[in-house]
Amino acid sequence: MNRLYIAAAALLCVAGCTTPGPSTETPTSVANSGSSSAEAEQICRYERKTGSTIRTKVCRTPAEMEALQENSRDVLSEMDKSSTAASGQ
Repeated sequence: MNRLYIAAAALLCVAGCTTPGPSTETPTSVANSGSSSAEAEQICRYERKTGSTIRTKVCRTPAEMEALQENSRDVLSEMDKSSTAASGQ
C-alpha cells in the first residue's frame, strides 16, 4: 500500500514538472470595458524576468510598448558609448 502512495506521489511530481512547451511571445489584443477606444487596446505577451523560468502575462498599450522600446534603445546606446570610452577606442 505504501508503494502505491509513493508511486502516485512520484507520478504527480513528474507530471507537475513538465514544461508547457516553447516560449511563445505572440502579442494578442484585448479590450478593456469602460475605457476609451484609444486606451482600451492593449498588447499582451508572456515575459520572463531575468534569472527566472516563470513566465508572467504582461499587458501594455501600444504607446507604453513604444516608450519601453525607445528607453531600452537609449540605455543600450549609452552603455555602448561608455564601454567604448572606457576601452579607449
